[in-house]
Parts: sequence; C-alpha cells; structure tokens
Amino acid sequence: MVREKYRYIVCQIENVREPSIISEKSLYRALQSCADAVLTDWEYAAVFPKTKMAEYFPYNRLGIFKVPLIGKRAAIRALEEIREIDNFACSVRPIKTSGIIKKARKWIIENIHKK
Repeated sequence: MVREKYRYIVCQIENVREPSIISEKSLYRALQSCADAVLTDWEYAAVFPKTKMAEYFPYNRLGIFKVPLIGKRAAIRALEEIREIDNFACSVRPIKTSGIIKKARKWIIENIHKK
C-alpha cells in the first residue's frame, strides 16, 4: 500500500485589525467556502476531504494547512481567493510550502523574529 504524500502550506492573514478575533475554525470554513466557489468538482473532491488545519497562531496571524500533494495548487488558489472571514474583510496570502511540518514551523520561528 502506498502512503499518500502531503504538503504543508504556511499562510498569513492580512488586513485584519484584531487578529485574535479570527479562530482556527472560521479560517478553515472560509477556505472551504472559497474552495467550493473557485475549484472544479474534481479538484474539490481531491483536495478538501483530506485538508486539515495543522496549526494556527492567532496573534501572529499565521496558519499551517496540511493538503494532499495532488491538491497543493488548488488549495493555494483557494487561499488566495479568501476575501472575508466571519464578516471581517481580510485576505490570506500563502507564504511557503513545505513537505515536512517541522520545516514549516522552523520557517515561522525564524521569520517571526526578523519582523
């Protein structure tokens, strides 16, 4: 049996006044609704049953999504289309894609301190 490969997408929420307002569940729901509107049925079926929110840092406005390798581009397209989360106008920018969550976390730690 072949194990399915995943990618971890680090994304940042932009243009939000209060970052603590947006929860992990609301970010995931916003991604799901944008994916439903933007992606084709085949892309949605391949990507979203297996997409998970791996980690979320509300005060840094950073999140890590775990997506199947075959749906990486579709998930990035859906993330870029998010315009509001829980009726708050904002945008989500995918920053980095990694094959290992450990490297995604390391990238966040290294780059948070640079700001």
